[in-house]
Amino acid sequence: MMMASDQVNNTCKCLVCLGIKKTINDIYSVLKIYGWILDSYIIDFYHGKLWSKLPNSWTKILDDISPEEFGSWIINDFKIKNHVLPLSLLSLGKLLKLLTINRDEKTNTAISCSNNKKIINNKLNCNDYEKYIIDNNNKILKLKNLFNKNVKEKKRYEIENFSKYCSYISYVSNCNAIIDIGAGIGHLSRKLSYKYNKKMICIEKEKSLSDSAQKYDDNFINILKKSFKKICGQRPYHYCTKIVDESYEGSELSDKFNDILIKNFLFNEDEYTNEFGLIGLHPCGDLAVRLLKFFIKQNNAKFICVVGCCYMKLTTGKNEAKIGYPLSKFVRDKSDNSLSYEALEVACHAVENYCDKLKNSLEDIYVRKGDGIKHGYIGSVKVKNQMSFNEYCKLATMPLEKERQLTEDEIDNKIVNKNINEWKKVVIFEGLRMMLAPLVETLVLFDRFLFLSEHNIAPQLKAIFDPRISSRNFVITAIKNTKI
Repeated sequence: MMMASDQVNNTCKCLVCLGIKKTINDIYSVLKIYGWILDSYIIDFYHGKLWSKLPNSWTKILDDISPEEFGSWIINDFKIKNHVLPLSLLSLGKLLKLLTINRDEKTNTAISCSNNKKIINNKLNCNDYEKYIIDNNNKILKLKNLFNKNVKEKKRYEIENFSKYCSYISYVSNCNAIIDIGAGIGHLSRKLSYKYNKKMICIEKEKSLSDSAQKYDDNFINILKKSFKKICGQRPYHYCTKIVDESYEGSELSDKFNDILIKNFLFNEDEYTNEFGLIGLHPCGDLAVRLLKFFIKQNNAKFICVVGCCYMKLTTGKNEAKIGYPLSKFVRDKSDNSLSYEALEVACHAVENYCDKLKNSLEDIYVRKGDGIKHGYIGSVKVKNQMSFNEYCKLATMPLEKERQLTEDEIDNKIVNKNINEWKKVVIFEGLRMMLAPLVETLVLFDRFLFLSEHNIAPQLKAIFDPRISSRNFVITAIKNTKI
């Protein structure tokens, strides 16, 4: 099997790619000033005196603003009643909206390399395709509850939207064989197999999950056979293996895919093609990067659709072969391109999340206790209405050694009570971190966008999920025969 060229051709001069490079430079300029906020652990708020490190002009106003008002300003740019925010904070808010990718899936806008002639951005085209599928497969849709069986509501939403999108890209690229990486127990693949009639190969490293997927397939097919004389779609094939950079940069895994397709899905040799698409719904950390690297190196990998997650699990550093960030030559060549674990972690949360004010006070107690413990383990506590801080501390420290458990005097004193009364500052400081977090996700996604562009493949970025339901909602897509 001939391999795709490894040579990086950093020559795309389209306005989109040039604009992305400028945006990346601008983001790093912002992070030089405000990156310390992202790099701060919110758990360090009290003993790290994080509030006092903010500009005085900010804290004077933010002291008097409710968290609800501030949150509304961050998300919706609402004016805050009876207060005028300092110009530096107003300017930062406006700048962040200009530099970060729009997370609203309803706008249906996509960031697409101008050389991308294959992926159609028009929403109507995708809906027309869905109508075509329904008209030709309406019987199977009557068993909608069967697809949703044992699937949580959030996952149902993600699978419904992602399967529709992947099927459409498969249709546009004229490639019906799809490899689902990190397939788990196969809910996504069953949808693509039996609703959209795709040839599915499921890759999962955990044998227990792969075995469970096959049992779910058995139950699914048994119900179909009882309902229909003829079943639309083909059973997914499950292959238990681990995707690693060093092992599968060659043709070994690609050849295995070809063998599976020929033995399990081939009915007419005249129609056979060894091309396949790669998809991944929230592959964790480096796995999303491994899929992109595998994609560019295999000529028979026709398209890719990946929604990444767990940015804090990305391997960072200077080893180009193994790192997950930075990925593109453009970002690697920058003198200061580092992102901290804290910044990558906060970028995995939706802006709407709130911080746990009680846990921050507890951390401060332990630092002042002077036992050398910082960011240590405490028990998970389900906070109920009217639960006192005293009750919370006792439940949280119950699993700890006796010498680490807290006395009444350590829990109930002037310093602790003062910290508790300042909980609004904690929420607002975390709001600032959440406000900056989309900068980090934009960097990670644009880095991947340029990586594909540098290898002469025209990519697209698009929000396909409601961020309030699924916070990691961007899919990066490319079709191999769309060359720059």
